[in-house]
Amino acid sequence: MSKKKKYVVMGGFAFAEESDMKKLKRYAREGWILDGVSMPILSYRLLKGSPEDLEFSVDYQTEVDQDYFQLFESAGWKHVCSISGEIHIFSAPEGTKPIYTDTSTELEKIETVQKDLKKASIYGLAVFLAIVLANLLLSFEGIVYYISIVIALWALIFTWMPFIGYRIKIRKLKKIANKNF
Repeated sequence: MSKKKKYVVMGGFAFAEESDMKKLKRYAREGWILDGVSMPILSYRLLKGSPEDLEFSVDYQTEVDQDYFQLFESAGWKHVCSISGEIHIFSAPEGTKPIYTDTSTELEKIETVQKDLKKASIYGLAVFLAIVLANLLLSFEGIVYYISIVIALWALIFTWMPFIGYRIKIRKLKKIANKNF
């Protein structure tokens, strides 16, 4: 009996959006088609089907409606799944015009995400510092200590890592944009 479903670890959109989309394209050619995302383990959920030549693309938008998805559909892009109602993954047959065709629109997309992450990063740093300070002042021991450290690191890693990743992307895109002008 062959598997009908498998999970593939995400590289993270801040650092590996492009390589993740290429990975999904390779899997689609093998007949493993993106069906969704599994958040607890941060992985793509793939279903076994017929091999397809697909492109994948990500868009970030917090306030979406039917018109939003219709716009992509009219350009040949099918909505595959959304993450937290803010990150949307689309697929299209190979050769379809890309969602973002120039550096300035790509830059605008990433700057919007990075701006939102800036707030989350500040909160994440505050949580991290509060837990570290509480550990120092209250001398947590045993399991309480370890759980508090895990929570502190979780708050820091899952806010600051993407923030830094998007900052790096923005710098690269600005360099490209400056070369084109």
